[in-house]
Amino acid sequence: MSVPVACTLDGASARAQLSDWRVLVTDDVERCVRVAPTRTQLVLRSDFDGLSALALLTQLETRGCAIFRFTFEVTATNIVLAVEVPAEASPVRQSFIDEITVGIEQSLATQRCQLDVEGCRA
Repeated sequence: MSVPVACTLDGASARAQLSDWRVLVTDDVERCVRVAPTRTQLVLRSDFDGLSALALLTQLETRGCAIFRFTFEVTATNIVLAVEVPAEASPVRQSFIDEITVGIEQSLATQRCQLDVEGCRA
């Protein structure tokens, strides 16, 4: 059975939920990997402590936008959140990833800068 490529959230609710995503993952994503046209993985830091909140947020997202499928992989070194959609919804997935990762590059650059400064002081 095919899931329609549509979301039921109104504009204000969608913006609020995207904001929740940004707040939750921006400082904790180590990298974002597009592993297929329909699947992207967000690799979270090994010390990420928001897994419960992230699970709830993925559940809310799928209620409002049933095309999304989220899966978690937990390893000894990190936590991976995979975001997957049907092929016909690939542009929606990319737009979602773009929206929630808006601050990640800045955060990663800041972390690298802090690490470089600390390394120089050692």
